[in-house]
Amino acid sequence: MRNEMDVQIQRDGLNLYGRIIKSEHEESAAMIMFHGFGGDSGYGEDDLFTMIAGKAVDCGVNVVRFDFSGCGRSEGRFEDMDLFREMLDAVAVLKYVCGLSYVTDIYLLGHSMGGVVAGMLAGLYPDRVKKLILLAPAATLKTDAQQGICMGTRYDTWNTPDVVLVDGQHPVGGHFFRIAKNLPIYELTSKYTGKALVIHGKADVVVDYHASVKYHESLPDSRLLLYEKIDHGIGGEEQSAIFEEVVKFLEEA
Repeated sequence: MRNEMDVQIQRDGLNLYGRIIKSEHEESAAMIMFHGFGGDSGYGEDDLFTMIAGKAVDCGVNVVRFDFSGCGRSEGRFEDMDLFREMLDAVAVLKYVCGLSYVTDIYLLGHSMGGVVAGMLAGLYPDRVKKLILLAPAATLKTDAQQGICMGTRYDTWNTPDVVLVDGQHPVGGHFFRIAKNLPIYELTSKYTGKALVIHGKADVVVDYHASVKYHESLPDSRLLLYEKIDHGIGGEEQSAIFEEVVKFLEEA
């Protein structure tokens, strides 16, 4: 039975819900996982983060999963969400994990928009983060915002409404798009000089895989892996191969 515990992490009066799975080692690295737009940290056995978390713990890495504010079980409204707020959430979680006595090193793993947050956080804390894993990082959210489109929903980017109903179900505040179209995503991420693994599927119809190519070019010590049959959710015939590469990267010195 895994040693898993629920935690609450404070950020500006909000409670962020998280879970820690502790490895069997007395002291070891911890991997913080960042979920994507409108998602959560994963609660089903077949969820991407659940599967990766299990494999990370098996190779001796503690895992920290949490829901961004306004998502999953964390407090806050999704409508208030933007990249600045998610960065503040990420910083609060990072500081919490750095304070755990049994954690030796910090690894970050982000999927989709969570990959954007993880990359920028690594750029802000290159002295704290030892390894970075980006899965289908959604840096295209910047060019999408400049063009006035989000997951197929179109809006006037020059007269952005206060709220945009994305995909017919997600009310997103207009400030999200105003911020997104001006973010220095690659510029900030490039400040990270540690080891990085960037993974993307060419079958991804949500985020063009060339975004990961650009990440690879921006990160000085990165490895890029592209898969022909992997979709945006990192699902497909080659998923097990991706898990093997993630484990190999975690186990590297």
